[in-house]
Amino acid sequence: MIYADLYMLLNGVCDALVLCLTSLILRRRASKTRIAAGAALGGAFAMLSLFIPRALSLVLSFPAAFLMVWVVFSFGGIRKYLSAVLVFYLDSFFLSGAVQFLSAWIGEKAGETLSSVVLVACLSAALFAALLFDEILKRRARLPPVKLKFSYCGAGYEVLAFPDTGNLLTDARSGLPVILLSAEVLPFLPVSPPFVNASTAAGKARLPLVCAGEMTLDGKAIEALIAVCPEKCSFGGLPALLPAALL
Repeated sequence: MIYADLYMLLNGVCDALVLCLTSLILRRRASKTRIAAGAALGGAFAMLSLFIPRALSLVLSFPAAFLMVWVVFSFGGIRKYLSAVLVFYLDSFFLSGAVQFLSAWIGEKAGETLSSVVLVACLSAALFAALLFDEILKRRARLPPVKLKFSYCGAGYEVLAFPDTGNLLTDARSGLPVILLSAEVLPFLPVSPPFVNASTAAGKARLPLVCAGEMTLDGKAIEALIAVCPEKCSFGGLPALLPAALL
């Protein structure tokens, strides 16, 4: 009989691998912290399923899967959310088939407990390879910094901006893309400025919008708004973050 803690670990590693593969297939960035949280949730549910009726476990597995996907990828709209759930289930289906085959093959030779230990080791190695591949893709996708120039209240500003293909922030009223700017670049703001709702790695916030004068990226004129962060921020080590619409 398999130990509950070993069963939780096996399912947790398996869930982490599935979530990582889902992130790679959908090309949706997910932090390692979120993947670990989702995997821990899956592992905890797997251990719980050992102590509840099988029918109840099957029923609860659906909200558990939906919750895991929400923890890792957030909601992001109904279509994105359901597509993530679908890919998660497809990945789970194929990976569970491979795990069951390996478990049966190893179990014949080494016993159930030892086969579970070997599976944990194999899945951990596969998870490490997937995370490494994801990191390589992220580094290759990184674009070089761009020189941002703009004028505001009669003064000229020039900063290096970090291009982010995952930044889709736009102003709902004008439809213009929004550049995020650290507070130390523009320490003063207009009275009662408009705001934009932004979601960043630090959380959600309402940021004041600034309509700057002439604005260029590497000498090319652009139309955009600037949202000023409430405190000093660093975007890849730079004070400004460009949205995908400007790249």
